Amino acid sequence: MQPLPIGMSNFKVLQDENKYYVDKTTNIKEFLNLDGKTTILARPRRFGKTLFQSTLYYFFSNKEQDESLFKDTAIYQDKEFFNTHFGKYPVIFLTLKDLREPTFDRFIENLSYLIRGAFSVYKHIDIDKLEDRHLEDTFKALSEGKIAKEGIVEVLKGFCEYPDKSIDEILEIKGLKGLSKEEVEKIIVETIKEHLDVVKEKGEKAYGFLMGRCMAKLRGKADGKLVNDILRKKLKEFMQNL
Repeated sequence: MQPLPIGMSNFKVLQDENKYYVDKTTNIKEFLNLDGKTTILARPRRFGKTLFQSTLYYFFSNKEQDESLFKDTAIYQDKEFFNTHFGKYPVIFLTLKDLREPTFDRFIENLSYLIRGAFSVYKHIDIDKLEDRHLEDTFKALSEGKIAKEGIVEVLKGFCEYPDKSIDEILEIKGLKGLSKEEVEKIIVETIKEHLDVVKEKGEKAYGFLMGRCMAKLRGKADGKLVNDILRKKLKEFMQNL
């Protein structure tokens, strides 16, 4: 029996060490066909979110292109899709799950190394222009609710492009100005109304579909938890009135 990949979240390591793997690669095609510029994986801890992101990285990245990792998976059998998309894109994969530091200064310092390493493989992004103050401003904006965590990468890319701009100017340029709770609620209600047919057909199971549509509109402008809480509440209200 193959050993279980307990605590493992790197797809390449899992495959190289021949660990037991539940094949979810068909979700890659579904993921690519989603609408919107931002996708939030609304699943509990230890559900495999980081492993799936790692799988996406090794599938799409033009810096990897190790076809053997996917040879025994379902997505490999879809030759047209595989040959069209495998190893064809620049991908930045950034996870903060192991970034645990005792002080904020240490956190910023090591986060800087992490980001520089992730961005450095793509020469068109001038990572040398990214300074510690840019990271501090970004995470201060996050703590103040000016941006959602989903918008962090776009903000940092903005600082690489415009290093002399302020955080507010970057948010304006990138279209990432944070929305108020009332504005978020209005967009969610509008989204539900746009897809009432799905709500009538699926009931509470329409949540996943609606969450994807809402986050496509709220990319980097609202925290995922806030969107989740409002959507669940409003969906329940709509269902009671159907």
